[in-house]
Amino acid sequence: MSTSKNLRHSLCEKYGVFCDKCQYDEASIWEKLKLKFHLIMCGECRKYSQKNTQLSEVIKNAKLSNLTPEEQESFKMLLQKQMQNSSSKNS
Repeated sequence: MSTSKNLRHSLCEKYGVFCDKCQYDEASIWEKLKLKFHLIMCGECRKYSQKNTQLSEVIKNAKLSNLTPEEQESFKMLLQKQMQNSSSKNS
């Protein structure tokens, strides 16, 4: 890989971090401005930013919930039972 490609890759990695920080509202105003300018110039980073935004929206809109400890235990027992049945069929 040429030096200019290495430099660009390194620079894009830096802006990838800025992009991630923006998604979680952790980027400074200066980082946001530098990222916006970079996205105008770099199509690859622009695609990354769009995909990152889409992923964040999907996760934000997903109606995820945690299992209760009782549900976790029940699920664990069910998995163990299924694994035992599966291994006995294979023997």
